[in-house]
Amino acid sequence: MRAPIIRERPRAPKKKRSTFGKKALAFFNRPLVCVIGCALLLCILVAHLIIWNLPSTKEEPLPSVQVAQGNTFTLIPQGRETAQPESFADEQVYVETPTDEQPVATLGPLIGIDVSEHQGLIDWKAVADNGVRFAFVRVGARGYTDGSLILDPYFYFNIQEARAAGIKVGAYFYSQAINESEALEEADFVLKYLDGIVLDYPLAYDLETAPDENGRVNKLSGGQWTRNAQAFCERVEAAGYTPLLYGNRGDLLHYNSTLLNSYDVWFAQYDVLAPSAPVDFTIWQFTSRGNVAGIDGFVDLNIQSFNGDLASAGVVFHE
Repeated sequence: MRAPIIRERPRAPKKKRSTFGKKALAFFNRPLVCVIGCALLLCILVAHLIIWNLPSTKEEPLPSVQVAQGNTFTLIPQGRETAQPESFADEQVYVETPTDEQPVATLGPLIGIDVSEHQGLIDWKAVADNGVRFAFVRVGARGYTDGSLILDPYFYFNIQEARAAGIKVGAYFYSQAINESEALEEADFVLKYLDGIVLDYPLAYDLETAPDENGRVNKLSGGQWTRNAQAFCERVEAAGYTPLLYGNRGDLLHYNSTLLNSYDVWFAQYDVLAPSAPVDFTIWQFTSRGNVAGIDGFVDLNIQSFNGDLASAGVVFHE
């Protein structure tokens, strides 16, 4: 048997390393170059860490409103940027564009609350952190059966702590005056306890029918309602405060058109998307079932400065 013929595979010619490659390899093999390179990488890493941990320049989180459990509204902070108005007269509600991460409904920044002793001890920092921008604090009230004047026990605490938390404040008085004399008495009572405190928002006159069938004002004529409100508003205006008329549709219809056209209106109407006020208004109290951080139980929620519906105020209901 013939031995197999073994042919040797020709070897590939060796590739010559380029002069540039040799020089580059020699350069990076030097210890000093390695040290400098590592130092540069470390500097880049430190710079990234510093930039990553810099405080954000965005504005404070703005509020939103989540609709849940029927007609209960819960404030949920949302981190969105918007221009902040400079004064009460210039403020308006800004329309916000929803994103996939936002809750059922969202609302622009000008949302406020109104509070009294019924809300108990309030954590105003938590309220501010939750996005509330303004608050009406009750100075006091007149009893709707016995007619006695009562200072709200939380008035000074609420107005001082709200302002300390960065929330703009206004005030209101729950009236049950049956004539002009009592309305002036109420105005003087309010001015006494305000004692020159400067308000960011107006001083509201809240005359409304009482839940008790024996309520003092339940059977007053529309003319008397108008004269009472006129007396109160003129007295506090003379003292340097801006009057505001509060009421629901039924309350406001007691007043004549001259009075309603003389003062701004704070309108209360719940459970509707679009309010049906008999006059223009600057603030809409749209629910009495608001949930806000820092407050136990429900609180009234208000939107400021628009005429229209919740959608025009920046509330967007998601499918």
